[in-house]
Amino acid sequence: MPIDDATHYTYIMRLIRVTGDAADEYRAREAERLARRAKLAPAHDVGQDILAGRLRVQDVRHPDVVRIQDDVAQCGQGIVADREHERLGRSDTALILWRHLWEREMRALAAGQPLKRWRVPPDIQARPGF
Repeated sequence: MPIDDATHYTYIMRLIRVTGDAADEYRAREAERLARRAKLAPAHDVGQDILAGRLRVQDVRHPDVVRIQDDVAQCGQGIVADREHERLGRSDTALILWRHLWEREMRALAAGQPLKRWRVPPDIQARPGF
């Protein structure tokens, strides 16, 4: 969840439907997992190391790897730029079009209207790997 342009907070919730001995065993395993995790670098710090080039995502062995990947994806985008005084020119035609499409779709979404149903024309063949 975004807090501001530079920070976010992640909530993770699990519903474990167990009772009795199974619940006791689950709590014990969870306590062990949390104790192991407490000895490791926090997920955000690992994400910052990846963004700084000190680590690679594929080399990370951490129980919070999904959180780390999310952190890298979100923090790697940087702070939202202030585009209020931006001056776009002819070379920015594609960007201008993209922003108009985005704005149109966001207004439709906010108004509860149908969104554009995008499709690949039948005469266009996608290349493998793209």
